[in-house]
Amino acid sequence: MINRKRKLLPVLAAVSLMLAGLSGCGGHAEPPLEAAAYSNLTDAVSRGLLSESLADSGISENRVSILLDRVDQFNASVKNEWLTEGFESGALTDTKYDPYEMQELWTEKNGSFPGYNCRITAFSLFGAFVTAGADQPETQIPPFSAETAHQNSVRCLRRWLLRTARRRRNRSRPFGQAGRSAALPLRKELPG
Repeated sequence: MINRKRKLLPVLAAVSLMLAGLSGCGGHAEPPLEAAAYSNLTDAVSRGLLSESLADSGISENRVSILLDRVDQFNASVKNEWLTEGFESGALTDTKYDPYEMQELWTEKNGSFPGYNCRITAFSLFGAFVTAGADQPETQIPPFSAETAHQNSVRCLRRWLLRTARRRRNRSRPFGQAGRSAALPLRKELPG
């Protein structure tokens, strides 16, 4: 048995090296971006380029207008010195703003409304291309609700706590005696 393991080890090492070498095949890899051009859409030129690109992609004028209204709402909620004039270029890690101060200003001007995330923005632009009907499968994901999100986050937290407790408990046991751990009574401690 030991002799088989000694023969198998070099074979596994050779296969691993071959797979590692092949993973780089199939074309050249692009170097990572060091800088990017970006805009806060504060000027007519950048707004025009975006509007034209979206219209060329089949997005209605009404949906583009709604997007630009949301951009204006954001821009009016933050300091002007944080915004670009046209397009600017910069390193991906450089920012002109403090994200915490930006959040405070947003909350001050917009109350508890959290703003628009990428999914809301994408759907508001491409919603006309999304269809649903009676022929949809039964396995559709139910609509999102805050209650469902809370229940799921509590379940995830509970599972993580159980796994962590089991790992800690199993570390203190002699090797090979880990076995199954009893579940902790977390239901009483966490809501949901």
